[in-house]
Amino acid sequence: MLPSKRFKIMYLRASEKDLAYLAGIIDGEAWIGIRKNTRKRKRGISVRYVPSILIGTTSKRLRDYLLKFEAFRLLYTRTNPIPIKGRNFERTHQTMYYIGRQSYGIVGILKPLIPYLIIKKPQAIVVCEFCSECLGRVMKGDPLREYTVYEKELVNLVHLLNSLPENLKRIFEEDILKKWNSSPRANKGEGLEL
Repeated sequence: MLPSKRFKIMYLRASEKDLAYLAGIIDGEAWIGIRKNTRKRKRGISVRYVPSILIGTTSKRLRDYLLKFEAFRLLYTRTNPIPIKGRNFERTHQTMYYIGRQSYGIVGILKPLIPYLIIKKPQAIVVCEFCSECLGRVMKGDPLREYTVYEKELVNLVHLLNSLPENLKRIFEEDILKKWNSSPRANKGEGLEL
């Protein structure tokens, strides 16, 4: 049994058509990454890495479409004033809806989408690998207070992928897919094709 709800795997139950549509939305509107949470505790500073997928939209129809899948939830909404010189500050942007998930369980959302993703495929692969490593340790009874060197490298890699321009991402994408396909998970039928 998993120690807390942050390790519960969310499964994305959707048709092939919905998976392809969701992958398009995620490629265009989403952020896939690993957030770093730092907290001060009595015995020092604790660092926790949280795998996340975040989709931002102003469309109520898209918000309702995404929320029909149990794997996604509305994280927060935001309405910001328009800070333009000489304009009335009471005018606002449309309400922005942020939908997604933040836990180690997003591996169940990302794995079915990976074959359909184009732009965010490398980030999805790295986040899935990070989640699988951490969940594997938790299942063996590790409380996950410290992260391994490999897990920290995965965190740095996904941060790098999210900050690089598109032409440089292609170099990393090929390497990531080669490593994924040669990993033990690929031999279990979870490998990926370009």
